[in-house]
Amino acid sequence: MQLKADNSNNPSANSLPVILVVEDDTGSQFYMEVILSREFRPIIAGNNREVFDVLEKEKVAMILMDISLRESISGLDITRLLRSDSRYKELPIVAVTVHVFHADKQRSLEAGCNEYLSKPVKKGTLLMIINKYLGPDNYPVTHPMSPSKVFCNGRKHWLLRQTPHTCHP
Repeated sequence: MQLKADNSNNPSANSLPVILVVEDDTGSQFYMEVILSREFRPIIAGNNREVFDVLEKEKVAMILMDISLRESISGLDITRLLRSDSRYKELPIVAVTVHVFHADKQRSLEAGCNEYLSKPVKKGTLLMIINKYLGPDNYPVTHPMSPSKVFCNGRKHWLLRQTPHTCHP
């Protein structure tokens, strides 16, 4: 079943970047939705049919892909199918999995994933990876939550929200 985040309190929710979360575990679905729903419009897909259905209907900015789906082809197989389609060659795909061995990471990257995160996913790490791919060049200029530039000790940082930022040495 496909779930959409409840952004009813956010009138600009339809202008938020869509992140497709491919996950069949309801607890993980809820966790991702909670983390993502303030800055993005997460859409949950629990199997390969829902993934392709969402991709036909929505402009997806990124996919967070569980590589082990119980009632579907694997997330790696879905990734390979997406990479074979010219429309999705450049779409950022992040493997999110309980598999933590180096060989699992290597298989994910070889299948076409841009990044690899092991569960449990830390919010800060997830947002840092998302920001790497959906940073300022990929946000619409009129996006109400466009990242702001912050310079700290000569290094450039991008924030997901326009909030005050203090660098700590």
